Amino acid sequence: MVAPLRIPIGEFAGERFRRIICYPNPEPAELAARLSELQQLGIEALELRGSTLLDGFPLLGKGTVGMILVGLMGNRRVAVKIRRTDARRADMSHEARMLAEANVVGVGPKLIGATGSVIVMQLITGSPLAKWVSAERRTKTAVRSVLKRVLVQARTLDEMGLDHGELSRAPKNVMIGRGGRPWIVDFESASTRRKPKNVTSIVQYFLFGQIAHQVQWFRGDRRSLLKALRVYKQDGSAQSWSAVGRALKLKS
Repeated sequence: MVAPLRIPIGEFAGERFRRIICYPNPEPAELAARLSELQQLGIEALELRGSTLLDGFPLLGKGTVGMILVGLMGNRRVAVKIRRTDARRADMSHEARMLAEANVVGVGPKLIGATGSVIVMQLITGSPLAKWVSAERRTKTAVRSVLKRVLVQARTLDEMGLDHGELSRAPKNVMIGRGGRPWIVDFESASTRRKPKNVTSIVQYFLFGQIAHQVQWFRGDRRSLLKALRVYKQDGSAQSWSAVGRALKLKS
């Protein structure tokens, strides 16, 4: 593990660090714009730490849209997502807007601020869902509680009409934080223009994803569950949601 480095924002204008905030093409004008945006949002420094390496420097993450880093606002640590210069999206406004809407119903890390190329949000520390479930000595009671809370968040998004878009890839998009609190993250593919399918997507992951063999005890009869999901997918009603819960033994 590479030791964390605390780098004042001004130093990212130099050759050594510029690709971190302007990856992969640090053109001078774009670099200057991003430095200005970070300062505008109150980011005084970036702390380079994490399991992803870029040019030998540790980051929290590197995706197809942006780089995820730890930002410092005074003594407060926050998550900073900086758009890649080669990202298909022209700016981060859509993702920021989707996260803000999810925040209204208590889902997702809290949005702190955003500009065209930068999103600042609550820093979530913890483990991806699959890694958390696989940890030694994890009790069935604890796992059931976490999976239930993930499902309730998915249902909440369904009810408000926001589709996350990638919950079938829960290892990437569900983090388990302190006290076993689940967080749905990464709203870059979210939309309020398509029919939400958050519950069906996350249950699909429980059935066929990375943790399927570890949580077989969590679900009841598979045929009943698939039938309940089909009905829920059609009407999304409270009754069909309850049927999905019963099939998943949420009250066991």
